[in-house]
Amino acid sequence: MAKVNLSTSFRCLGYWWIDGVQDRMVAGTFEYDPTTGCSLQLHGELWESPIEGPIPIIRGTSATNELLTLLKAWPIRNRHQDRTFAVVEAVCEVALVGDFHPDSSFEFNSSSARFQHLDDWIHAKYIERKYNKNGRLSYSIKPGQQASLACASGNYDLSFSADYHFEGTELQIAMESFTSMNLRPRKPQKLEWLVKELMSVRALASLSFGLPAPLHSIHLYGKTKQKKGFGKQTQSVSALFLEDGASKVSHSSYPIISLKRLQIVAPDILSAWYDLREPFAEAIDLLVLLLGRHHKTTAIGFLLTMQAFEAFDRKANPEPLVAEDVFKAVADAMIAAMPNIAPTNLRSKMKAAIRYANEPSLRNRLKALHKRLEEELNGDTLGFERSKIEPIVQTRNYFTHYPDDLRPLILSQENQTRETDRFVLILILLIFDQLGVPFRELLNGIFLNGRFRYLVGNRIDPGSSSKKA
Repeated sequence: MAKVNLSTSFRCLGYWWIDGVQDRMVAGTFEYDPTTGCSLQLHGELWESPIEGPIPIIRGTSATNELLTLLKAWPIRNRHQDRTFAVVEAVCEVALVGDFHPDSSFEFNSSSARFQHLDDWIHAKYIERKYNKNGRLSYSIKPGQQASLACASGNYDLSFSADYHFEGTELQIAMESFTSMNLRPRKPQKLEWLVKELMSVRALASLSFGLPAPLHSIHLYGKTKQKKGFGKQTQSVSALFLEDGASKVSHSSYPIISLKRLQIVAPDILSAWYDLREPFAEAIDLLVLLLGRHHKTTAIGFLLTMQAFEAFDRKANPEPLVAEDVFKAVADAMIAAMPNIAPTNLRSKMKAAIRYANEPSLRNRLKALHKRLEEELNGDTLGFERSKIEPIVQTRNYFTHYPDDLRPLILSQENQTRETDRFVLILILLIFDQLGVPFRELLNGIFLNGRFRYLVGNRIDPGSSSKKA
């Protein structure tokens, strides 16, 4: 049975029933489209009366023997065909397609995923070309494990394995080799947990490239059983769903840092990433969004980038401007000094402004960042010059409040785009720094990366950091 994937449309006819109510079964068609998600058209009604909310689980079996499980199905239309039977249309959040119906716990022993750039991230090399003594060329494939990592914090192991499939006749053959990322928890885990962890590691790979990593497939595995005439076989299903904001195309590029290099400089990278995700979730989510360039205008991209930087810096550098006791004394005095004639709404707004007055401003944070980068990278290596701080601040302020007097001071659209890219790159460096990867470990990759190379020009000496694996 061929595995379905998230990149290709899939359609099947079958019979369907609500989980636990198999005696009421109707025919229908399931369809998955990468741009619209999962839908189901039933030729009859599975329920006797109108329902409120989603149907938790619908099971199905196709005409070609696929077993399907649809999760959170919402009926969206009910009409009659030639006044004979109802045609019910529904959408669902997730469809599991494979050789078994998972039980209602939806726990699996392991999972795997494929996404764009995965082969390049691990520098996979499993196809070899050789010339024999007669000068004829031959190819050989070495499937199997390419790399492995352990995540102590998440209690799971991660491995990367090469595989292939081919189609051929007596006259020609077409073969594709690829890498799968396999996640095995120390104990069976629920569907939501497994998908979350797979997507999280994909986000780490995306930061390593500075590019989105479109998802190709997710597979989940149950028990391994002896099957008469076939030997031992592991139950498996493929997950189909519509990923919000997903990028369908991402151009190839040189990684800022490869997985093999990460294994050397930060052996516990997976545990560090697992621990970092929650406190820095807002900044990471915004950064991944920016990597996909989902913003419609340069101004929105610029604002989101500054928001991501401030969200990161608040967590990484939570120190206030002055000690809390000093600030409280000043704040209390300022609030007490407000005249009684001040309207209530104005007093409330001023109190709210004073509440956050002890937090460093964007200007403060940019100055501190510039100082650190200058010290660690010996000058304006990334093109972030001190003279750019004020225009960046004024541009952010303008697009936040739109005061007329600031408009002449803001960055041009071209420079907004440039600073958006620059701060996306800087945020990638800062996040990897939090993971224990020094700035200089990423310099060679930046110099060769197709997206960010233009920002650094000849500022980076490719020999200034240690050689990459």
